[in-house]
Amino acid sequence: MKLRRITLVVMGLAGAPAIAAAQSTVQIYGTANGAAGAQQGSATTGVAEGNGLKPSLFSAMAAYETGPLYATLAYEHHKDFQPLNTLLAAPASNGKDEAWKAGVSYRLMDRFTLGGIYERLQYRAEDINGLGALERKVNNLYLVGKYETGPHSAALAYGWKGDEKLSGAGFSDLPDSKAHQITARYAYGLSKRTQLYALATRITNGSNAFQEFGYAPITSMTLFRDPSRGADSTGFGLGMIHSF
Repeated sequence: MKLRRITLVVMGLAGAPAIAAAQSTVQIYGTANGAAGAQQGSATTGVAEGNGLKPSLFSAMAAYETGPLYATLAYEHHKDFQPLNTLLAAPASNGKDEAWKAGVSYRLMDRFTLGGIYERLQYRAEDINGLGALERKVNNLYLVGKYETGPHSAALAYGWKGDEKLSGAGFSDLPDSKAHQITARYAYGLSKRTQLYALATRITNGSNAFQEFGYAPITSMTLFRDPSRGADSTGFGLGMIHSF
């Protein structure tokens, strides 16, 4: 078996360097960035640096590729980013967030591609309104299959979000907070650079799940009173992709 490529990327952020470079790894910051941005804080993290807090970020990614096989492992660590404090409108406190993501894909007969990603997210605030530390854990799983022939390609994807595991500060695990998403996509290649596509997707939430379209992995500021809790969403899309 011939080795094709091994990739290792390590990035650190301590208040100033380029946060944009870290967006490709695990992205566990989510909606807290927009909420904290209203405060006076670091221009690169958007997180308040007062009260003795020193927000910092570290991320690393390794990838292995040989023949039809591609595998990757990514890790990201945040210090004092305050996502849970922001979520609960609690005063700032020390904390740390960690995420692991592992993915693999395999191409069969130059037409079929199968892939999967497992993700583990963990958030921790050292104090919530004087009630002590709060920890949140979530596991996610993504599976995808794609078939290609000539200019045509069709894909099916399935995503699963595990229950919300909460501990400390008077919180306990949130029951029936799983969510599922299934997506079907068809694409037609007009050329090597241009592709037309159509897709349909459906999100099914448990009675205490909040998953929506868009990038909102931490849920909204209203937390458990979110009006979208338990709602199921369906989406359709048509578009064109052109690579320059």
